[in-house]
Amino acid sequence: MLVCDLQGIKHDKEYILTDPVICSDPRQYGLTDLGEDGIRSFFNNHTCTGLCKSDWKRHYSPKNYSNVIRGTTFLF
Repeated sequence: MLVCDLQGIKHDKEYILTDPVICSDPRQYGLTDLGEDGIRSFFNNHTCTGLCKSDWKRHYSPKNYSNVIRGTTFLF
């Protein structure tokens, strides 16, 4: 399983996270759960930062599943 696509705001000393996506092998978490394809695509496009820990598990075979759009797709 992988939790990704976290969005939210910082409020005082806490973060309020919204719209998380959970990718799971059985695709049990709704329409945004892309399963194995989503997990592989995440690791294909991910670049580690200081927030990442070196001992976290990674997918053994990352592969692009869809085109990645950085930023927002919200249009004014």
